[in-house]
Amino acid sequence: MTRPGRGSASPLQGAQGLLPPCIWRIPEQAPRGFAPRSQSNIKQSSIKLRERAFAATKTVCLAVGVVLAGCLPATAQGLPPAASDAAPVIAADIEQTVLTMDGRATTTTTRLYLAGAKARLEPDSGSGRAGYAEFHLYDFERKRFYRVFPDDRIYFDIELSTPLAVRAFVEGWAPQPPEVTVRSIPLKDDDLDGVPARLALVERRVGKHPTPDYALVWTAVAPRRLPLRVMYMQEGTRTVIVSYRNVESQAFDPGRFSIPEGFSNLSPF
Repeated sequence: MTRPGRGSASPLQGAQGLLPPCIWRIPEQAPRGFAPRSQSNIKQSSIKLRERAFAATKTVCLAVGVVLAGCLPATAQGLPPAASDAAPVIAADIEQTVLTMDGRATTTTTRLYLAGAKARLEPDSGSGRAGYAEFHLYDFERKRFYRVFPDDRIYFDIELSTPLAVRAFVEGWAPQPPEVTVRSIPLKDDDLDGVPARLALVERRVGKHPTPDYALVWTAVAPRRLPLRVMYMQEGTRTVIVSYRNVESQAFDPGRFSIPEGFSNLSPF
């Protein structure tokens, strides 16, 4: 509740406005024009004044309670919800195979964690990867992308570009960007790796671009957050096949979707 300043009325003052002024100030002497009373009359008047004061006190308490009852719920609504230590997220292994025009194939694996509009990707540092160990954080609401290098305790804060957001959406693990329109053309129902699935040709357009792009998307018949497999062309020269393995819901520390404390931001150079 906001503490009332000098220029604002407190809840107690608001309660005073609901009651007659005589209840808040009991005169200590008789008003002018009244003759003095006898001792018995004064004693009886004193008793009546005490009774009135007691009744006034009860009325004031009731009025203050009514005023505070209207103020407290608004204060409670302004409090942020308590953060839990671990919240369930969608976790999966992304197996990505890139095929070039000369027949070469490169396969990499990335661990994916999803929670709402946030994602954490942990690339496998094994075969097919070069350089430092790193992980990536995506915030699609704020349109930010972070490359984090834990060994060096540094990170790069990068604006999430439209091509990167579109590619994440095409692969099936990001929300649809507002500038992208999609049309799905069903092709067939069949099993994929023993899972009942549907194959569709997905046409997408970015903005007012006249030429659409396409992807083949396998989704499970039973609803799930991630597709089973996605295949699309990248830059017209490479075929990308994305498969999802070991999809599960698990407890996950929400802090792992944020930059670790004490890391230095090296953006921009």
